Amino acid sequence: MSGSDGDEKREWAVVALSAILILVLTPVVVSMMIEAWETDGFVWETAASLTIDRGYDIGLVVAVPAGLALGWILLFALDESKKVQAVVVPAFAVIFAGVVWSRGLWFGDTVDWSANGVPFVASFATGLVTGGGAEYLNHRRRSFKRAGWLLYLSVTTGTAVALVQLAVEGGMGVTEGVVNAGSTVALLVVLSVFVEYENERSISVLATSEKPRATVVGGLCKTVRDENLNHKFRGEGAEKMVRALSTLENDGEMLPDLEGTVSFRYKDTTSLISRWVSVTAEGVDARYVQRQMDLNTEQGSRNRTVEGAVSVASKPLRSLVPPFVRGGSRRTGSLADRLDGSDLVLVTVSFPELVSDDEIDQRSVETVKDILRRYSESGPETVLAVTEAEKALERYENEMGGRPLLNDGKLEDYIRMEVLGGYLGADIVSVSVEKNTNLGDGSLSWEDMRILLGRMSG
Repeated sequence: MSGSDGDEKREWAVVALSAILILVLTPVVVSMMIEAWETDGFVWETAASLTIDRGYDIGLVVAVPAGLALGWILLFALDESKKVQAVVVPAFAVIFAGVVWSRGLWFGDTVDWSANGVPFVASFATGLVTGGGAEYLNHRRRSFKRAGWLLYLSVTTGTAVALVQLAVEGGMGVTEGVVNAGSTVALLVVLSVFVEYENERSISVLATSEKPRATVVGGLCKTVRDENLNHKFRGEGAEKMVRALSTLENDGEMLPDLEGTVSFRYKDTTSLISRWVSVTAEGVDARYVQRQMDLNTEQGSRNRTVEGAVSVASKPLRSLVPPFVRGGSRRTGSLADRLDGSDLVLVTVSFPELVSDDEIDQRSVETVKDILRRYSESGPETVLAVTEAEKALERYENEMGGRPLLNDGKLEDYIRMEVLGGYLGADIVSVSVEKNTNLGDGSLSWEDMRILLGRMSG
């Protein structure tokens, strides 16, 4: 799928460029922070008032932040949606430590680590707790958004304070000030992109009615389970769906109607670095969407260049907002926002809805085309899953002669050209879960679902 491949390459390019810039800018910014420390201005005075003036070792102001940061870095590296960053974070820490070591600061005689070992360990444990480590112990999803946010917040605070210190009391020249300020801003911009990038793909399933919705969602869940992919079913109606899988396997009956919004996740291991795929089946039908959304306006008709520039420029500030305040913005809000924020919109329709009593149902066809048309230029990719494809095969055989295999291209081209009127805006996957008499043993064939799963994973 060219759209998916292009998006993935672009995302990898952004992350790779961010990583390179971080590794290049880190020595400059760390050197600035060290200079601020050695200026003996308000940074040192504040540190001394919190430690020496109270009878504590000055090394506490190094050991405590170091322990916290190490805890957050560890969780950040363990985040299942940030496998790419996990390779770079240790390098970032090594460069930071290397610059500090080369300046003779915070190592050796400057900080008594043996005396500050207990505060360091306690701070490390605190970093694990505040970063969300308890979620890992509870065997919940390994996603530590707080750890990344706290790490970014600490870097932003430290660099901002150092920059102000040098500007007020460090006697920076114009050139040095421009270099330090520019390096700081650049680091915070790329760090905000790097910290928040998640190697995750979100998919919204939108059906014209309950029957194709149950077929596609139930079949996908069964395939995910049978392929032994890491998965998690949740949401209203999910348990009912899972229980119905055994019924579908044993006697071939269709899945019952699903209640509400159903979601599940699975780990896609087909690429070099695995990623999580989140699937959400909206609890509404496509005609409701057609009434609620302005489908005559393409999602890509807005000024994407201006929006992109504003988004990049404001990202450092948005990244300072705690995750619990921001929430899962891509998957919340109005229905239009949820669909627009997806990586892929999977529209499902049964063939009898498109062709009824041997006549093309123009209302159903236009409903499907309206939704797909919204994303024809930009925004989420689109895939159209046509269920009860065995009926499409019958019509094809009557009109064209021959009986092609599902998803070999011939039937899908027929649906695209003869039923949808030549609409070329989405990949089409034919789905049939009726008993396949050609298999001899009367078992169900799930190859269609495997093909659909592959298209969804990108």
